[in-house]
Amino acid sequence: MLSIFSQNPVDKNRSHLKNLISMAMADGTMDEREWDLLNEIARKLKLTEEDINLIQRNPDLIENIIPRRHKEKVQQLYDLVCLMIADYDIDEGELRFCHKMAEKLKLDPLVVDDLIDQVRIYVEQQKDPDKILDDIL
Repeated sequence: MLSIFSQNPVDKNRSHLKNLISMAMADGTMDEREWDLLNEIARKLKLTEEDINLIQRNPDLIENIIPRRHKEKVQQLYDLVCLMIADYDIDEGELRFCHKMAEKLKLDPLVVDDLIDQVRIYVEQQKDPDKILDDIL
């Protein structure tokens, strides 16, 4: 069930983590790089590896929460894109998942393609990809 009213930060972060786990599993596997990045993002969200395991085992217990603020929506989409390319392979299922998430976040799905291009440019130029959001928002 989607909710635009419940904006409890912990619930919102768990919802985001649920989406990240779903995206990581869209190609059927989660490799070590994806797992490491998932843990890194979870720590930034003040969640633990235990939270990841719980959400992975029981995703239906976590409510889908759409952030209200545009910046949070883009941040969530950015995290999804980074996780998608963490294994250096953009799987068609993962890309479709990111496009669907953009639509659920009320963003143009083309933002996904733009974020992929921006991450590639930053990596090629040896810039910190985490600075992308500062530059585009």
